[in-house]
Amino acid sequence: MTPTRLLTAPNRHLGATARVWWAALVVCAAVLVVVLVVDALNRLAGTRGIFPAFAHPVFDSDRDRGLAETVGYLQLLVAAGALVYTALSMGRASIHYVFAAAFVVVIADDGLELHENWGGAVSDTLGFRSAIGLRGQDFGELVVWGLLSLPIVVALLITWFRSSIRARRQAVVITGGIVLLVFFAAVLDGLGPASGLLGWSDRARYLVKLVESAGELGSMSVIMLSALFFALRQRLRSAHPEHAAGEALDGEQFSGERGDPA
Repeated sequence: MTPTRLLTAPNRHLGATARVWWAALVVCAAVLVVVLVVDALNRLAGTRGIFPAFAHPVFDSDRDRGLAETVGYLQLLVAAGALVYTALSMGRASIHYVFAAAFVVVIADDGLELHENWGGAVSDTLGFRSAIGLRGQDFGELVVWGLLSLPIVVALLITWFRSSIRARRQAVVITGGIVLLVFFAAVLDGLGPASGLLGWSDRARYLVKLVESAGELGSMSVIMLSALFFALRQRLRSAHPEHAAGEALDGEQFSGERGDPA
């Protein structure tokens, strides 16, 4: 293949690949806005009796298996599928399988209310009491989350050392999205009940809930868009292996080390 064809062959597909990713970004942003607006209409229907069409609990962004959580489930499923595709196509990316399994656990936990039900049982068994603005139920849920997370963390550590440099770099990006999700889903989720015990106004408590919901959905969008980017880029590399080989050579010369580029 001539140098001209080597440079232009991937570029013919790069534009289409980029358009797919940017379209996904626009859709995620639009869906986030719609979910927040619908949640506000649901609150107005409950507090002032207006917009009765949105009075159904499914429009409450804090409701399990509601509209917001269903959108989040779909995003995590897309992310899991994209990571599995990337791992199968790239090779030496077993850490992506663990992330995909973790997303399935998160969906099962939310859909079946595992940490709520088991957290209550743990709280009753161990006799947790309210403290620092948190209920005994909240402490029980944190214990359950820890138990669910432990095998996943162990698997991530093991597969980290068995994955390529490029897969590890991608894993760092996915981990950043997960850290954001944990912050909004665990820390701010616990602040909701605590705000009631601290005597916050209804408006302040609603704002906390709104920030939590937006943060959770936004974090899952970050995870999905990152995984989709990796899958689309891997598809491009697989379609043009000669270009990928050139990237690898350039990466070795630039870094002074042998390994896969990010």
